[in-house]
Amino acid sequence: RLSGELMCVARPPAACGPLLGLVREPAQGGLWAWGEGGTLRVSVNREERHMWRLHLEARDFETALACCSPGAPSQRDLVLAQHAEHELSRGAYTLAARQFAKTGKSVEEVALRFLSLGQKGALQTYLFCKLDAMDERHAMQGTLLCTWLTSLFLERLEGARGLEGSGRGEEEAAAAEFRAFLSERHRRLSRPTTYALLEAAGRHAELAHYAQLCGDHERLLLLHLERRQPAAAIAQLRSLLEAAGGGGGR
Repeated sequence: RLSGELMCVARPPAACGPLLGLVREPAQGGLWAWGEGGTLRVSVNREERHMWRLHLEARDFETALACCSPGAPSQRDLVLAQHAEHELSRGAYTLAARQFAKTGKSVEEVALRFLSLGQKGALQTYLFCKLDAMDERHAMQGTLLCTWLTSLFLERLEGARGLEGSGRGEEEAAAAEFRAFLSERHRRLSRPTTYALLEAAGRHAELAHYAQLCGDHERLLLLHLERRQPAAAIAQLRSLLEAAGGGGGR
């Protein structure tokens, strides 16, 4: 009924003679056929097995997904991938990113697609979705994704640096978003790598914020000394002594 195609041909036994009709039993839902020589019960098995593909061809992705067999994850992956490709083709990059994140496609493959289109914002959305769905036991992969996201944040901040008007607001919004990211994900970042990235980008405020999150008092002290902030350095030294159990007396 969905496609109008003939899906199956079955020949009745010769003893039944030419078929005269077909009817569905209202109570049990059984299907019966009758002819000049008798009555036949028609058994229909797994009638719905191709429904997901028919809905997929009609681009009814939600229904196609609902019709996928629980024991066939490849069906679900194909539906999600084609949904993502559909969103990508119409320029809905954020929606495409969210759909791609649900597929089994490699991170590198999807990332290259977005980079080739110049869609770093969609790439960032994709990486966040992959990270949120990742089991924390995959620590190495989580660290790689967080480091990649850090690099994307820094590129975005560099692009907005020094702009006036709305551009200034973009830098402030990006900085606030980046700080929130560091606060939430700092345990999944490599400390030496993150320090190096922040220093190379000249993001001293974010570097101090990250060091504070990590409880790295020595790094904070060095930062204050490098930036010639004696009052902050003294306060940090006092915190360092207190953390070491040396007391905070003058």
